[in-house]
Amino acid sequence: MSFFVTANIIVGILELIFTIYLASIYSNSSLAIISLIFTFNYIFLSLNTDGFMITISKIVTVLFATDKDKIKKSMPYAFASNFIWSIGLSIIIIMIFSLLKYFNVINSTFYICILLLCPCLIINSFTSIFKGYFIGLQKIVIPSIIDFIEKSLRIICLLCFIASIQNAISNQIIQLVVFSYFVSEIISVIFFGVYYKSISKKLKNQHIEIDKLSVDKKLQTNNNLRTKTKKLQPNNICILSKISSYKNYSYNFTTVSKKLFKESLPICFSNCMIEISNLCAFLIVAYQLVNSGLNDIDALNSIGTFKAITYSLTSCPIIIITSIALLIVPKISLKFLQKDKPYINNIIKKICVTAFSLGVLNCLIFLAFGEQIGNLLYERNNLHLLLFTTSLITPFMFTAVMTNNILIGLSKQDRVFYHTLIYHCIMLLLLFITTPLFNINSFVFSMSFGYFVLILLNWKVIIKTYHKI
Repeated sequence: MSFFVTANIIVGILELIFTIYLASIYSNSSLAIISLIFTFNYIFLSLNTDGFMITISKIVTVLFATDKDKIKKSMPYAFASNFIWSIGLSIIIIMIFSLLKYFNVINSTFYICILLLCPCLIINSFTSIFKGYFIGLQKIVIPSIIDFIEKSLRIICLLCFIASIQNAISNQIIQLVVFSYFVSEIISVIFFGVYYKSISKKLKNQHIEIDKLSVDKKLQTNNNLRTKTKKLQPNNICILSKISSYKNYSYNFTTVSKKLFKESLPICFSNCMIEISNLCAFLIVAYQLVNSGLNDIDALNSIGTFKAITYSLTSCPIIIITSIALLIVPKISLKFLQKDKPYINNIIKKICVTAFSLGVLNCLIFLAFGEQIGNLLYERNNLHLLLFTTSLITPFMFTAVMTNNILIGLSKQDRVFYHTLIYHCIMLLLLFITTPLFNINSFVFSMSFGYFVLILLNWKVIIKTYHKI
């Protein structure tokens, strides 16, 4: 647990260093453009990464406990399916943005960056399958190290590219940022491939100690299923009811693809909705700032300062929250199935208090040392107030993220989707209304209020579910 959390914190720090370095070589308006480009990148990746990674991890986990031979048979089909999906997405993206370029909706710099992101999308189709495979086998140490190497190489590549081009202009540097991202992804997928080959060779001789679990009789539909499920680890308990459907598949290309897309696409579309909402927030604030009297450059400067500097820095501790959540959710799932109300009550209280306390501590740090942090990291003495006001989001954000994960542990994923959709609708509406009044600080008010509503909605479902145990 400690290694997993520490590895995620280190990777998060590297991403923050990358952001700080970009802030040191860019103007705020250029940072805003990069934020917009990477928002599109996240939209593309949301259709191709997390959903497939989670689904593959579930398939590999069940097959490892039931029929290891089918893992080797199904993985090539999974790679092929996701590769074809990513190629199709890339073609659609290129067609759409080529039309936008033809009608002068976007400039050539933005268009080139989008073209560079398409190969990244294809590469990530392999990365997501690799990561799902490793998570399913509970091999997270080496992949965490590879993630660390990738983030380090991203900074190194950008430094080398900039050093190799004398007097690079802003547009060229923006393209170099995307290209450094592309190169680091290629190198990481090579490392993942080598490790995948190594693990695959050892899979037949590998033995993992498996704990016996007492599983509620309602999950055991027949004696054969009960015999198999007793060998599963706690973090696999949430998928016990689906084991029979996995075992009965013949695992050819058609069946693997069908199961992969059936379970992956809902998650992918949910993540895509979140990223599209972030893009809409960017556009709404930019539009309202211009309407309120700012010129285009000043509007981009304001958004770039908030999105790429203050928000990135103040929300950095979210890595700790998500790492804890990933480890706690399987335990909540297990205790929920075992109807262990005292444990569920204690763990929910502890992690929610921890999340809120971390957010409050974050606010106090930026209240007391915001000016020093701004001078140290960005060499700017005008960030103190904005850093503190932005940090006011974090107590609500951290608690909301934790309650989302509690609901997932309680098998209420559908409620998470609906509540998150409500949050984004509220946030976008408030951004549209409050931006002329509060300028860039409308983000703080809109996100804080939206997260507060999300917490209330989640908590209502948590209490209702708890009392039904």
